[in-house]
Amino acid sequence: MRDDLRELLYRSFDGDLTPDERRQLDDALARDGELRSERDRVARMRKSLADGAEGFRPFFAERVMHRLKGDTETNPGLEQIFEWLQLVVRRVAITGAVALVALVAYNLSTSDELSLAAAIGAPTETIESVLESPFEPVLEQFS
Repeated sequence: MRDDLRELLYRSFDGDLTPDERRQLDDALARDGELRSERDRVARMRKSLADGAEGFRPFFAERVMHRLKGDTETNPGLEQIFEWLQLVVRRVAITGAVALVALVAYNLSTSDELSLAAAIGAPTETIESVLESPFEPVLEQFS
């Protein structure tokens, strides 16, 4: 199907053809079955759209939102999945917090001092022990 005939066909639905263009289109429609089927397809589509135009009456957005809300009530969808995930994550977070408090309490009860290092169970180091060379005891044996 030629593009110029397709353009004439589309314009013909709005009635914007000259008599010469109308004659050219009618001749092409008589010869070309593909062009006729395209005309029928476009005519059905335009009729379907015109029949559905009543959906855009006043309060269209409100009707759509009401229908969507009704669909989520009858069909759980993602909203219930997110609620379930929120419940599971909340339970895991509470369990983790309780375990952390218990661990800190245990570390503080077994330690002799009250510090952040003792709370997290980190060994206490002095500056002398950190700066001391690990090879010093070995070197003292040879001196």
